[in-house]
Amino acid sequence: PYLNGTLHTQMAPGYAYAGPDRAQVSSFWNPASLTQTVGVGCQPIKSVKVRLGFGVRESAVRTVTVDAGAEAVLELDWRPTRNMQMTGKLAAFAPGTVRRRVSLRGDGNLACRVNRLVGVSLGLQLVRDRQVAARRQAKEVLALGLNYVFL
Repeated sequence: PYLNGTLHTQMAPGYAYAGPDRAQVSSFWNPASLTQTVGVGCQPIKSVKVRLGFGVRESAVRTVTVDAGAEAVLELDWRPTRNMQMTGKLAAFAPGTVRRRVSLRGDGNLACRVNRLVGVSLGLQLVRDRQVAARRQAKEVLALGLNYVFL
């Protein structure tokens, strides 16, 4: 059994760019989504977790809506080598009233330790939520970091 709460929002305004002009399409705490879920989970193998449950999602996009429905989550945490880690999460929430409003969120990250001091990370986030935007949203991150242990 599990009990879960998730909050997704943003802190800065978002803009759509068309040529030299920009139009604000989102702002602080708009959109926001709060999901509470209770259900069952299992870990079929060491690096994979699966959860299924019933939940309630509150969404604030211009107005506040409350939906009850089902949530399914698949998580991956795999270390193919000592210096490499792959993590991922795929979450789906299906409101019980409207099938066309299923929201999908996928997060993936590959982190590699190049040597004792340098690390590299590549991340990808995909979001499909028709309440927030008519199209899919994607975010890619490539990070280079310096690691140092003080103790």
